[in-house]
Amino acid sequence: MEALKCPCCGSPNLEKVNFEYKCPHCGTRFTLAHAPTTFVDVVLTQTGSKQIYVIKALREVTDLDLAAAKRATDTPPAIVARGVALAKGEAIKAELERAGATVELKPA
Repeated sequence: MEALKCPCCGSPNLEKVNFEYKCPHCGTRFTLAHAPTTFVDVVLTQTGSKQIYVIKALREVTDLDLAAAKRATDTPPAIVARGVALAKGEAIKAELERAGATVELKPA
């Protein structure tokens, strides 16, 4: 059985408040009926020709610092987000592809 994670940020540290869960990291509240069932890893497979734009996009959509984002773009394939909800993974993928990268979603 997969551990319950926040549907917004993917944090496994949740607080149970009555019949719902609260994420102390991002503040999202959700009930078990609304919890996502699918978690994915976001894998950067190719950077493309505009590496600087991919680095900027990585920093905007993930919590990677500049050095980690640069490392990920220098040595693909690299997991840039681990165990995030499918919807958040798709949003990260869309943003990185908009910047010129090639990205895959793999089951976590």
